[in-house]
Amino acid sequence: MIKKAISKLKANEAVIIPTDTIYGISMLYSDKNMTHINRLKKRRENQELIVLFTRFRQIKNIVVINKYSKKFIKSNHKTTVILKGVTKSNVSVRIIRDGIIKRIIKKTGPIYSSSANISSQPYLEDIDLFYSIVGNDNVFYIGALNSVPSKIYDYNKKSYYRN
Repeated sequence: MIKKAISKLKANEAVIIPTDTIYGISMLYSDKNMTHINRLKKRRENQELIVLFTRFRQIKNIVVINKYSKKFIKSNHKTTVILKGVTKSNVSVRIIRDGIIKRIIKKTGPIYSSSANISSQPYLEDIDLFYSIVGNDNVFYIGALNSVPSKIYDYNKKSYYRN
């Protein structure tokens, strides 16, 4: 399963995979892929997405990071952190420490990920919905995750959006 997901991602295909929190629609990190995920979710194409990574060197050209923000990210498990971007005003990032997703990102590099649902609809672990979004061959379902979306913290404003 992991090798197939890596292969699909490297071929710039959208996949639904278990993250460290919930199932996510994921693609390799690129502006084109951000647009594609937003189209799948039926929302505005330039809406920013979370960048998942496993090593800080993977995001050195994506976000401005210092020893304090790095320490904050390391100490806040399953928390998405909004930082100043290198080429964008703000970028949301989350370090992945375990699970299938960590093994995938170690091989692919950073990926975009967004909850596996249609915009403004509630998140449900519904395999038929997942199939309708990316097709049967691109869903990597391992069963119910029984989890919740990540917390979101704006490091620049020092406040939580979702806690």
